[in-house]
Amino acid sequence: VLGVEDGSRAEAAGLKEGDFIVEADNRDVGTTRELRAAVVKARKKGKLVLRVKRGDEVFYAAVRFG
Repeated sequence: VLGVEDGSRAEAAGLKEGDFIVEADNRDVGTTRELRAAVVKARKKGKLVLRVKRGDEVFYAAVRFG
């Protein structure tokens, strides 16, 4: 994650600059293109579950689309 805008869905999900997204909706993502494709699919469902690595910690974050 290169940056998070104040008030964004990413901020609401708890994402921070420097986080590394390793999985989106149970699929590994290694490129920006793969993550974007997951976001496109997730918008139809209304949410995207991310597995995020922050330092030595790994956690899940849900991004909701309105």
